[in-house]
Order: sequence, then C-alpha cells, then structure tokens
Amino acid sequence: MMFYTFPISGPLRFPALVLEWILAFICFEVGVVFLVKYRRQQVSKRYKQELGHATLFFGFSALWFSFIVSDYYLSDTITFPFLIWQHGAPRDLATSVGYFSLMIGTFLFITFIEQHQAVIFKRFTFTIIFGGLIALYIYIFFLDIEGTTYANLSLVAAFAVFFLAFLVDLSKRMKTRRDVASTLSRFLASFLLLAGGYLLTIDAMLDVTGLVGRVVGSIMQLAAFIGITILFLRLPSFSMLDWHKQIEDLYVIDKSGVCLFQKSFTSKPKVVDDNLVSSAISSVNLILKEMTAAEEQGQSTIKRGDKTITMFSSELVNGVVISKEENYLISYNLKNFIQTFEAIYRGVIATWNGDTKAFEPAAAMADKIFSS
Repeated sequence: MMFYTFPISGPLRFPALVLEWILAFICFEVGVVFLVKYRRQQVSKRYKQELGHATLFFGFSALWFSFIVSDYYLSDTITFPFLIWQHGAPRDLATSVGYFSLMIGTFLFITFIEQHQAVIFKRFTFTIIFGGLIALYIYIFFLDIEGTTYANLSLVAAFAVFFLAFLVDLSKRMKTRRDVASTLSRFLASFLLLAGGYLLTIDAMLDVTGLVGRVVGSIMQLAAFIGITILFLRLPSFSMLDWHKQIEDLYVIDKSGVCLFQKSFTSKPKVVDDNLVSSAISSVNLILKEMTAAEEQGQSTIKRGDKTITMFSSELVNGVVISKEENYLISYNLKNFIQTFEAIYRGVIATWNGDTKAFEPAAAMADKIFSS
C-alpha cells in the first residue's frame, strides 16, 4: 500500500529535482550526439546503427521527463472521470507516456540494428517479438493499468537478451574475443547500477527510504548513464565492421618494389595488363617511401576517387591494400598480416631468387585474416 503522496515535497525536493533534470537532459544530449554522428557518415552506404542509439537515448530522456512531470508536478489523487479504464490519475497517465516513449525508442533501436545484422535468429526476429510485446502492453493498459507490470518485465527481458546477443556478435565480428569479457562486464556493471538506481526511485521505495533513497538512486543512474554513454560511443559502427567486404586487392612488395605476393578478394575478372599492375605497384612503393621517411616503418593511407590505398611499411616488406573505403580495421589487420608474413618468410626473403611460388602458402593466411 502506498503511503507517500505526490507531488513530491520536502527539503530534498530541490536537489532530487535538479539531479533528475540533469539525467533527462544528458540522455537527450547523447541522443543528439548519435543523431549528428548518423548524419555525418562519410561512407557510400549509410548505416543506421547511430540512429538506433539516438532513439534509445531519446526514449530514456522522454521517460525521465515524464517521471519529473508526474512525480513533482502532478497529484495521484485527482482522476479523470471520462477515461474508460480503471485508473485515470494524471500522474499515472504521465508515467505511462514515458514508458511508452521508451518502448518506441527501444523498438526503433532493435529495428535499426536488425536492418544490418541478424542477432541470434533471422533478421527482424527480435523486432517482431518486441513489437508483439508492445501491442500486448497497450492492450493490457486499456484493460487495467496495474496489469502492465508483467508486460513491462517481458519487454525488459526481451531487450536484455537482444542486447547481450548484439554485444557478443559485435565482438566476434571485430575478431577481438579477448575483449569480449571486458566489454560485457562493463556493460553489465553499468546496467546493474542503472537497475539498482531505478529501484530506489520507484514509488514503493519512497515509503521505505523517502527522498534520500530517491536522491541516491538518481545519482546511481546518472553515473550509470555516463558509463553506458562512453561504452556506446566506443562501439564500432557497422561501416567499420564490414571492412572485409570493402577489400579488393592485397599486395606484399619488397623494398626494391618487386611484388612478392598478390591476392584479389573480388570476383570481378581482371582486365588490367600485368605490366600496368607492376608499374602501379612500383609507384605505390615510391609513394610509400616518401610518406614513411625513407624506409622507416609506419602506416599511411591515400584516397583517390572511390578507392583507398592503405599501406604498412615493415623492416623487409611493404603491404598494400586497395579497398572501397578507408577503415581502421583494414589498417590494423594489414599490419598484423605483414608482421606475420615477415616473421614466417624472413629467411626466404633474404635469399629470394625471384620465384613467387615460395610465398603462395600465404594465401591461406590472407583468407583467414581478410575474408573470414
């Protein structure tokens, strides 16, 4: 039974209200940041991952704005007699608007993510599941507003499963399995802090802890959202994760400009004369030497029209990748490939007699790094 009455009053009303306004505005501003990131994408295909992040944070912002209005400015005793459901208090309605806004934001987040990748099941599976649960929530809401508790829990559970699978899938596609545990543990810690803070702000806890608990809960949620924002900003975009689809050709060139190894990752037939390819490789090598200050090891990128040339200069050889887009994961994997190639074939390179067949086994390594 509720003993605490609304709107909230007392000496702690002002600090609690300020904290919650800050929380609501931070969520809104983070949503704007992701919206700007989405609009500023510099790739040929615009990905909607950042747009999904924006809708999620806008949903949380709307939820907190509704909490502020309902708990600090509306009464829980006045009812609207013309409403057809059982509980028509203005406070209940304002809170419900906030929950529904978060549902829509979460639904759009899932939809935009599933436009680019299938999470666990087929594409848009979670979109259909979450949309069905929202429809169930609305149906129960008009029957009995208090009966939406289990529908809310179902929505939270569905989102938790989706988001966990989404993070695992991202980690696998980045080929950084050693960081999976770290990424998941940080997100888990942030969401647990968010859940704990939220529990301290619900109506039932006000009867136990009063406004002190609400203030502590708001601080916990503010810290959680800061942590979640940092983690979201560090998540790679899908344009980055599709790096292997952007690669067209890989070359390994010795310091004299001779091609030791070449592999194409496109199915298009070659229509360029071999002599022109050799000439182009030599030109790239000269550019590489200029940009890396006369044989110094380093990495560089050249953009030309709709093509990008990514280069890595090592001790004995230079690596060149021709791709459709610039991508830091291409640079990262090119460096790993060249360093491994050099370690394996160091002795062969030192006594090489011009037979490129000696380097043909490197094709399997190239497939593993750049194709899978």
